[in-house]
Amino acid sequence: MGIRSTAKDFLSASMREAKIDLAGCRMLELGNQILRQLGAHSGPAKSYFTGLGVYHTSVDINGQDGALCLDLQEPLNIGEFDVVTNFGTSEHVPAQFPTFKNMHEACRVEGLMIHVVPSIANLEIRRPHGLWLYKPEFFLSLAKMCKYKILSQEIRPRKRGSPILAQAFVAYIKSAHPFPELQQFSKIGGIVEDARVPA
Repeated sequence: MGIRSTAKDFLSASMREAKIDLAGCRMLELGNQILRQLGAHSGPAKSYFTGLGVYHTSVDINGQDGALCLDLQEPLNIGEFDVVTNFGTSEHVPAQFPTFKNMHEACRVEGLMIHVVPSIANLEIRRPHGLWLYKPEFFLSLAKMCKYKILSQEIRPRKRGSPILAQAFVAYIKSAHPFPELQQFSKIGGIVEDARVPA
């Protein structure tokens, strides 16, 4: 997992559009992310964000680098945040419903949710990355069901020869609408199991 400059720029632009200041905001990061600069590790994202005055919380089952050791497949119950980020974490979690429900419930009303996750376009690559790939219609359907305001949604293709995967970049503003029940969520579609991952 990691946050590259393109994802960091996307977060900054989305926060400006949502009128959320970085300094003083409460941010929840799914996964123990590493900032990546030109392919090199520059350290945990937590250090970067706290250095900018963010009240930063990260959750990762590995519990490393100050992350709370929590399973995204279980209710988090850790309060509400101004910004909730999913920089390449959800595709590694077997159960998708509780993961997206946790994001929804952890984000305050009018707060910002960010997803930068691998797109279905990566099926052409021989090397799998996670358990799941995402189609654009998943994020559109989820936004409609939850009445999210879509600030941005795009698929950024993989450049030929690049190690960076094709990714979905999505930014939502949360409404007061509740998250759907499992039966409704299961009907959304658009999350594809990556069959290349060995059982």
